[in-house]
Amino acid sequence: MPFFFILSGFVFFRSYFDENLKPKISKLKWQILNLAVVYAFFSIVYGIFRMIFAKYSNGETNISDLLMIWAKPIAEYWYLYTLIFLYLIFMIPGIVKQKILILIPSALLICILSIYVNVWSLGSIMYYTLYFCVGILISRGEKLFESKIFTALISLTSIALMTIYKGDIEGFNDVQIIKIAVALGISLGIIFLFKQIPILGENPFLKLCGLHCLEIYIIHGFFTSGNRTILHLLGITEPYTSILLNFIISLLVPFAIVWLFKKIKIYDLFFRPIYFIKSKMIRN
Repeated sequence: MPFFFILSGFVFFRSYFDENLKPKISKLKWQILNLAVVYAFFSIVYGIFRMIFAKYSNGETNISDLLMIWAKPIAEYWYLYTLIFLYLIFMIPGIVKQKILILIPSALLICILSIYVNVWSLGSIMYYTLYFCVGILISRGEKLFESKIFTALISLTSIALMTIYKGDIEGFNDVQIIKIAVALGISLGIIFLFKQIPILGENPFLKLCGLHCLEIYIIHGFFTSGNRTILHLLGITEPYTSILLNFIISLLVPFAIVWLFKKIKIYDLFFRPIYFIKSKMIRN
């Protein structure tokens, strides 16, 4: 997930800031409101879905969970919840303009301290602030993240730590600074790899996934929550086969839904509701 928050920070800066590092406030407000409506709507729909099909899903939801989505996200929707707050934080005038020597230490300290915060989802927001910030700095073109030496050092450190802990994620998960080093090392290593091999970024399938990442993220949960149970009932119990089928279903179904919704012209209503309402108001 740190990798995806780095990408989110990159896209956030690239989409909502001008060349003078000034936020496009009006555009940002619309997008934050849109994400909030999408989050609330699909959280409620997903929660009701899991209540109705409780025996076929891998999690339970009740009415109190639905009433608390403003503070405690349901299942996979924590990512969108956290993203909304990061958008709100980094749209504050002056934050993105700060020098890297201020932003990184501040975000790192917040990230480290997040392990001690258990109030609603505040700890998650604090932890991913660092990675979102790194994405912004990469998008800003900071030389540190263009350095092959820096990338090599942190990636090798990540590999060394994973080797020391023999892949035991739980072993270093509670040591916050090690967890952060491993997450950054892996993420920056992947980004470096894509920079060095441009053909990876030109892959049509990856481009399609990037174009519809929001829809994939929102829709896939409906299937991953029940796929394992359904596949088991169908007699498909071999782990790798189950994982592969789960992956395929969770990608193809969202693509099919997006195609259908665009075909019957209701795509914006579900995935860009605020822009849909805005367009209707302008027409009238």
